Amino acid sequence: MIAKPIPLLGGKSVYCINEEQMFEASRLREDAGASSQKIKMYLSEIEQQLTRNEQAALAFSLIERLKTNV
Repeated sequence: MIAKPIPLLGGKSVYCINEEQMFEASRLREDAGASSQKIKMYLSEIEQQLTRNEQAALAFSLIERLKTNV
């Protein structure tokens, strides 16, 4: 059985994605030198290795860890 994709931009999602946060994440991914290279490398590997739902689960897991490891 194929799982339904997890919506990432609100809807039934527990987390809402703030436009300012998305802009800052995009800036860091595209315009931050060594950090950009590192982020792009990991993103490419994750996109090749994980399904969309696995990517969403990883994203939410990272958010949860960031919330609890302040």
